[in-house]
Amino acid sequence: MKNVNLVLALVAALGISMAVYADEPGMNMSAGTPAGKKIMKFAKKHEMSVKGPVYAIDLAAGTITIIAKKGKQEIFDLDPEVMVMTDKQTITMMDIKIGDKVKVMYKKEDGKMIATMVHVMTMKKTK
Repeated sequence: MKNVNLVLALVAALGISMAVYADEPGMNMSAGTPAGKKIMKFAKKHEMSVKGPVYAIDLAAGTITIIAKKGKQEIFDLDPEVMVMTDKQTITMMDIKIGDKVKVMYKKEDGKMIATMVHVMTMKKTK
C-alpha cells in the first residue's frame, strides 16, 4: 500500500512540475515532444476532454466555447493556470481564433466545466 501511495505522489509531483515548466509561452512542451507526451498522458488519465472548432472566446469573462459532437455548444471557464499549446509550442489564448480546431481538457468543479488545457490541433490561417 505504501508503494501505491508513493507512486501516486510521484505522478502528481511530475504533473505539477511539468505544468510549471510549461508555463512560459514559446516553451516546447507540445504533444510531439517527450515532455509534452508525458503531460498529455497524465492529463488523459485524470481529466475529461472534448474536441471541436472554437465558436467563441471571451477573455474578459474567461470562457471558451466550442462546438462539440452533434453541434452542441460547450462553454468552458478557463482555469487561471490553463495551458495552451499547439503541436509545436506553448501559446496564449489570444493566439486562438474562431474556427480553430481544439481539444479542451477539463475538470468539473461546482457544476462548471473548467478548462485546464487547450490543445490547438489546427489553426486557421490569418490573412
